[in-house]
Amino acid sequence: EGTTDQRLVAVEDRETVSVHGPVAFAPLLVDGEQASAVERNRTVREDRERAARAAESRTGWEHEWIDWDGA
Repeated sequence: EGTTDQRLVAVEDRETVSVHGPVAFAPLLVDGEQASAVERNRTVREDRERAARAAESRTGWEHEWIDWDGA
């Protein structure tokens, strides 16, 4: 959404032939920006993967190997 109306202008020999509008164009997305594409932002993807692994990992195992009585 811009601040002004978009218009399509036909030009021939550096002269404006006709003006059409107002118009609205769908954004041109490069490969990887479509909703169905694989996510390219590694930080977001990796944060999500690490959070999933952390949610599945055992908690408290760090205390199992400490010899609490032998100190």
